Amino acid sequence: MQGDQKATAYVVIVDDGSGSPVVVDQFAITNDEADLATRLYDMAENIRTKVSTFKPDRVAIRRADFPPTGSRKEAPKVRLLAEGALTSAARSNCVNTYLATGKDLGAWCGSDKDTVEAEAKSLAKSTGLAQKYARAIGAALGALSHP
Repeated sequence: MQGDQKATAYVVIVDDGSGSPVVVDQFAITNDEADLATRLYDMAENIRTKVSTFKPDRVAIRRADFPPTGSRKEAPKVRLLAEGALTSAARSNCVNTYLATGKDLGAWCGSDKDTVEAEAKSLAKSTGLAQKYARAIGAALGALSHP
């Protein structure tokens, strides 16, 4: 995370009390103004506070899918670190915290990764959200269906 590299977590709060999932809130967590350890700590504290405030029934963090080849680039390493920090922080306030790949989310929803991603993109569009929130929506849909 040097120069213009930063980690950003896109977060959505989805309610399915009406029988259909509805995005009720969204926000991004980012920090690119300090050393890596401080950035990860700040992101973790931010999500810990949000989970404590919103008191969700479940939290799902979309994990990076497995790349076809290994990479020595810094960005994938930072993403893995951020995923771990966010998962741990969310878990401290919500026992039902899950970390899942796209394939996992598809299985939880009784379909596959592509179907869940298509549903998430459609919900993002119908809600007026930028497509960058689609993966977060997919994770939320998976959390709603988690066994």
